[in-house]
Amino acid sequence: MRPLFNKYQVWLVHTPSEANLFLWNQWKLLFPLVDRLVSLSPAKAAIRSHQAMDGIQGWLGFGRMAWNKENNEKWTTRYRQNEGSCAVVRFFDTQVWAPDWNHTDRTGLLPDLFIRLFNEPRSHISREGLVVAVKTSIARAHAATIESIMTDIADRVQGSTVSSMTRSWFPGAGFAYQIQDMNPGELDRLATGVTKPSTAGLILLFLKGKKTDP
Repeated sequence: MRPLFNKYQVWLVHTPSEANLFLWNQWKLLFPLVDRLVSLSPAKAAIRSHQAMDGIQGWLGFGRMAWNKENNEKWTTRYRQNEGSCAVVRFFDTQVWAPDWNHTDRTGLLPDLFIRLFNEPRSHISREGLVVAVKTSIARAHAATIESIMTDIADRVQGSTVSSMTRSWFPGAGFAYQIQDMNPGELDRLATGVTKPSTAGLILLFLKGKKTDP
């Protein structure tokens, strides 16, 4: 059974350029602002990062990472010490959950907030950016603070813009995936304000057995 309260206010800060937000010299500019967002939840937050390296199977290991500055330096710099080497580190995304994803898996309760730094080189609209999803009850209580933070984040990401919408954590209303799994097409739709799915999206929703708004 799905949790009753699963509505989120979702912000997307996105840029079509190669901003390398996943490198520490860029991420350290955003960290204090993201830290303020994370502090809106009383729960302990945790980080998971999906990165890969040529010649190594599976995701690169970072160990358990609680939310703090030291671990943010870890995921942005580990495996990147020898930038001149032929091994290429490929960044996919980094997620922040509060409480962490294990709590959601164990209890079925959704997080207070979810943040995802993504890298989608194939997108000409949302190549890099940040998804911030906050439960509507928290978003309403801290509306002015969050809006100010999102504006400041956008100011620090060159060539970026901010979009927002309210949506369920789960698929529906034209979205085939949960918030943490939004694909490049869904991110682009959120970026451009197009809330209705494409024909391909409708087919995917049908195949997944979900209903969507006309």
